[in-house]
Amino acid sequence: MSRPELIERRAEWPVQLRLEPLPAEDVDSLIPARIGEALREQIARAAGGNPLFVGEMLAMAGDGDGEMVVPPTLQALLAARLDQLEAAKRTVLECGAIEGEVFHRGAVRALATGEAAVTPRLAALTRKQLIAPDKAQIRGEDGFRFRHLLIRDAAYDALPKAARADVHARFAGWLEEHGTAVVELDELLGYHLEQAVRHRGELGLEDAELAAAARERLSTAGRRALSRLDFDSAARLLERAAALAPASEVDLALETDLIDALTGTEIEQALGRARSLSERSAASDDRVGQLCGRIHEAVLRISVKPAGAADALEALVLEALPVFEAAGDELALRIAYRALGSVANMRAHMDQMAVAYEQAAAYAAPARGTALVGYQGHARFPRLDSAHRAAHLA
Repeated sequence: MSRPELIERRAEWPVQLRLEPLPAEDVDSLIPARIGEALREQIARAAGGNPLFVGEMLAMAGDGDGEMVVPPTLQALLAARLDQLEAAKRTVLECGAIEGEVFHRGAVRALATGEAAVTPRLAALTRKQLIAPDKAQIRGEDGFRFRHLLIRDAAYDALPKAARADVHARFAGWLEEHGTAVVELDELLGYHLEQAVRHRGELGLEDAELAAAARERLSTAGRRALSRLDFDSAARLLERAAALAPASEVDLALETDLIDALTGTEIEQALGRARSLSERSAASDDRVGQLCGRIHEAVLRISVKPAGAADALEALVLEALPVFEAAGDELALRIAYRALGSVANMRAHMDQMAVAYEQAAAYAAPARGTALVGYQGHARFPRLDSAHRAAHLA
């Protein structure tokens, strides 16, 4: 049956036919060709093999473009099903929903305060076909998965914002302790702390300490993505981190990494971010930040309009260096010398390029940054003779 709760209300019915979710190929056959690939994947994933869910979402899909929309009728159906649960079972389900489509028994135990019988509740929810056992993503834990992503969303949406904020923050604490082996731990912690900040902010409750913690985790995850040249992921993570900074604060290291990430994805956005850095720094009388923003913008201009750009950038850096040295700002000095590397590169002065990038690299560690320093190897490469070049390539 696609409505297993009916059996509970009609125990006298003599026959039960429980249907397993449709295989992926059968779900795909229900979705017409007019539906675009991205929307097709969203519908298939959210439906979880339930043909009713597929049909309802297709009715809202229109011409097949855009984002997936869950029809009000389906939302009402799922909400009504959850409303029929006992309070304790619903609490367990909502705590699982905070973690995501896949969740863990230990997390639910930590989050469902006052609920001692978590294991029997999970077993009951499994019998009701709301969740199912799944491979754990945390060592030593028992994993569960919502039978349908839409059920998870319905359970999550039922939580008041204040409760969501509290449980997201508490789950981040649990995950930090138990998820040390999780590969993307910083990204996950950043997400849950970010959600706690967002929900509290919507209630008019500011939490600077929580926002700082979320920003730190997202920045770390973004910088790790940047270091492996995953510019799309880095840009998304670092933009979210920057959005958590106080309006009056300019985080030069974060802004520099974000500009680098955007440079690899969308040059115009990177230019806009560099201009914004300069303008915001000027508004707060931060001369170092203002000059760094102008240098970032000038470096980017080289790739957009190279004519005369190298000379203008060199003049700007020579103006900025005494300011940076007087301030003792190592991050700003790294930015300046990296820019000189770009100037030398434009002029095909490989030795000067290598020296400038090496000077920039010398400031990288003390400046705490992980932004791309430059291509020292590229600068040295032309100096190799043919035999060494062949060996280098090998």
